[in-house]
Amino acid sequence: MRSLGRYSAVTKPLGGLLTLAVIIAASVVLVRLGEGDFSSSYDLTASFTTASAGLHPGSQVEEEGVQIGSVRSIVLRHHRALVDLGIASRYKVPSDATATIEPQNLFGADQVAISAPSRRSPSLRPGGRIARTKVLAELGQLFYSADPLLSKIDTADLSTVVNELAAAYGGEGREIASSLKAGTELTALLARTNAAQLAALDAFTRFNLAIENEGPTLNRLAYDGNQTMPLFDSAERAYAHLLSELAHFSNRFTALISDYRPQINTLLNQGDNVIRVLLTQRSQVAGLVQGLAGYAYRFAHGASRARLPDGSRFGYFKTFVLWSDLQNFVCNLIAPARSGLSFLEPLQKAVLSGNTMLNCSSQMAAFDAAQSRSSSPTVPPAGSSTGGRGAPGVAAAGQQAANGLYGALGAPQPPSLSGIASYVDSLLPANTGPLP
Repeated sequence: MRSLGRYSAVTKPLGGLLTLAVIIAASVVLVRLGEGDFSSSYDLTASFTTASAGLHPGSQVEEEGVQIGSVRSIVLRHHRALVDLGIASRYKVPSDATATIEPQNLFGADQVAISAPSRRSPSLRPGGRIARTKVLAELGQLFYSADPLLSKIDTADLSTVVNELAAAYGGEGREIASSLKAGTELTALLARTNAAQLAALDAFTRFNLAIENEGPTLNRLAYDGNQTMPLFDSAERAYAHLLSELAHFSNRFTALISDYRPQINTLLNQGDNVIRVLLTQRSQVAGLVQGLAGYAYRFAHGASRARLPDGSRFGYFKTFVLWSDLQNFVCNLIAPARSGLSFLEPLQKAVLSGNTMLNCSSQMAAFDAAQSRSSSPTVPPAGSSTGGRGAPGVAAAGQQAANGLYGALGAPQPPSLSGIASYVDSLLPANTGPLP
């Protein structure tokens, strides 16, 4: 038991010393690891006329904005600052590179920037020196040039301005917080609706693609709008008056319908009965409407194309038949110049025999010539006869002549005159000639 106690008394100090040594070794390793001693890198040196206060071990070494290493140490040698640089092994520094100490930010930190005119020069070996160096002092010169201005600032006035600004924003914390909260909510809303925004942008893009070939049409619409808008603007009062009158007309029409609604209902009910009667007699009604339409059409087209001095038009209709017209009409009916109509000869003898005023010599000559040209025997049509006046063919021809005469007397016939001068000429005797 005593030997065990002695062993414990000896091992306790040894364990403490061993633990302390391990802690020290770990600290050294961590420090050297932080300085890059155990990283895969190599050393380069650069000599500067001076090292800025912002450059220290650990400052970064960068090339074209990329950190490629860090500053290991800075020592004074022959009145120059000798800087040891640790460069990562995957980066190579050309022999014609330039090392520049320049500001890293506005808070006084500096860095070493490596720049090379080209990558064609051989790379520096580990332990080599960068021959070209310089120190940028623009930032220091800026503060140096601004120092006189800053020295003239009255500290009391500056303090007053700062205090007034603080007082102006005093008590506005709630509003400022509310603004920040609203901004946060807006940001959250934009984040939540990101998909909808993208969909809207996509739809707008597809819309642009859809109308990209419709430029000429849109330009034409815009041109037409530019042409019509001045016309519309110039007639604005007329449009306003039209709308006002239309409103009055609508009000009056509404009042009329309201006042005469019972009578309208009665007319509608009676109209139902009238429609039933018309439906039962629709064939006769159709014939009547067609006749009235034809008659109205003839009257509507009866006006002359010429105009009177006041701009009005005139027209007249034959309400009597001239003897020459009646003679030509009857002669053409009983002696048409067509072959195969010899059955009309009894009717011709009956009409033209005796002391008649009809002179159908020209029509009869044409009729006889047409019959003589016929190479086949004359065959009267069905229902006709070559007998006397009572023959059915003669009776049908007489009825046709009578119907034609009634139609000539009843149908309006507008004059076919080309102007006022020809109308006046038609009223004068035949031997007077036209007006000069």
